[in-house]
Amino acid sequence: MDYQKNTEQKASLEDEFLYAMKVNGYFLFENVINAELLQELKSGIDKAFMDDENSLKTGKFKSDANISDVSRLLLGRNKSFEKLIDTSEIQKYIDLILSETCVINNYSAVKLMPNKKNVVANIHKDSPRYSNEFKLAIQVLYFIDDFTEETGGTWVLPGSHNANKQPSEEVFFNNGKQIVGKAGTAMVFDSSLWHAAGFNVSENPRRGIAIVYTRSFIKQQIDLVRALPEELISNFSEKLKRLIGYNVRVPSSLEEFYLPANERLYKGGQG
Repeated sequence: MDYQKNTEQKASLEDEFLYAMKVNGYFLFENVINAELLQELKSGIDKAFMDDENSLKTGKFKSDANISDVSRLLLGRNKSFEKLIDTSEIQKYIDLILSETCVINNYSAVKLMPNKKNVVANIHKDSPRYSNEFKLAIQVLYFIDDFTEETGGTWVLPGSHNANKQPSEEVFFNNGKQIVGKAGTAMVFDSSLWHAAGFNVSENPRRGIAIVYTRSFIKQQIDLVRALPEELISNFSEKLKRLIGYNVRVPSSLEEFYLPANERLYKGGQG
């Protein structure tokens, strides 16, 4: 009976998730990150932003576009960022919509500083491609700090993933909802959902990790397999290798194209 009850509860949560994603465009999961990992992620995010600032100062980065608002390419910077992917239970819900062949398109951190507008506070959606039934992109926003009205909890316009046109500010904020939740919460939402970060009027930073997943045939924001050291990837789990796009690499020569099936870069059945 216990097994049957657990199975029914699981099915019920999956059905609730799929219904909410279809109707509202988002769903909240609470307590998906433990306290120890949260602290590791906070430290990792702070260091990533510090490293970005140093790279800009030394001339390694040629542009300062949004560098103080969003830190990109988190994988490889701190072990906690890989650990989040490997331990999170959220992946199975992403796979329900995009299938088990989806890949990470973008893995970034957002840090809302007190009394400073962040670029993600603009009303936007993270996928420029509109696809009604056949979803192309889904994302997860992990709350690394508490998301409150004071810290700038993310605003969403429920159901707006079904509308391709950007809503006006009046329509967005009059009909929108500000999402709040404790650190360790994850919000899964359709990448076509119109949303915007709030404004942080607290005395502390508000950190979040945003991971965009797409169908395997869509180009990533950054080619993760090429961007990460081979020795790092060799220690990744099979799950993480798949998610960075390791199974959908494209041959760069005829020699690679004509490799035996078990050695090919692009594995069969990848969507």
